[in-house]
Amino acid sequence: MTLEEIDRCILVAHAAADGQELSKLYAMAGTKLINDGHINKGCFFLTQSYVFSLEEGLPAADDIYNTLVKHGHDR
Repeated sequence: MTLEEIDRCILVAHAAADGQELSKLYAMAGTKLINDGHINKGCFFLTQSYVFSLEEGLPAADDIYNTLVKHGHDR
């Protein structure tokens, strides 16, 4: 899925107030950006994913947090 496709899905998930889907989509975008070398932008998206994961009580929150720590974006 391209970033543009993920972005469209994020808008739909926001409209539906679907926190679980938002967590997943923001994590996908963040991971893709980090893998493409855009660490700061990727960590921004992962931070959004982390917030939704915490709100939804998702187990993915721990892995997302660890990735943010790895890249120095845990503060």
